[in-house]
Amino acid sequence: MQARLATVTYTMPQDGVQERRLRIVVRDSLGERVVYNRMQQPGVTVNQDVQVHGPATAEISVGGEPVDSRSIP
Repeated sequence: MQARLATVTYTMPQDGVQERRLRIVVRDSLGERVVYNRMQQPGVTVNQDVQVHGPATAEISVGGEPVDSRSIP
């Protein structure tokens, strides 16, 4: 199966909370892996390039709480 490069973009919420951990987990035909796991300030937009195989999804959590789940085209 051909690998492809995709970009997962997420903007941290501006809700008055201080720096929190942004974690992006990708699931594809090869399994599950963490592709981003860093502290970020409110309002920062992160663009993370990921290599995926087959159908893929990104699970995004902020401060340990799931906030988004999306298909990766």
